[in-house]
Amino acid sequence: MRDIRNILSVLLLLGLSYSQGNVTFKVDMQNLVNVENVYIAGSFQEWQPGATELTDEDGDMIYEITLNLTEWVGSTVEYKFLTGSEWEGISNRTLIVPNEDTILSEVCFNSLVPCPIL
Repeated sequence: MRDIRNILSVLLLLGLSYSQGNVTFKVDMQNLVNVENVYIAGSFQEWQPGATELTDEDGDMIYEITLNLTEWVGSTVEYKFLTGSEWEGISNRTLIVPNEDTILSEVCFNSLVPCPIL
């Protein structure tokens, strides 16, 4: 019985370490009049503009998505948000992917700072 518990403990630890590298991206879309589908595109998914859609589950105009970036831990990835076919008009955003699950602060679409509170 003790061997089974040890095996289960090891499997649990392996499962926990495997989940590291999840990153939650958030973008605040409140400054846009017409918001179409919101996407993120970046080096981690070959800059495919319509492939990775964010959602706004609570209707607060902050769209988010959690992506598993485990294979990029320690590396710098670049990304941008887009709505419909409109890309952000700023330089690429960058992130050094951490070795832990991370929730990034929301950023304002097309800006490098948070949106003002309305």
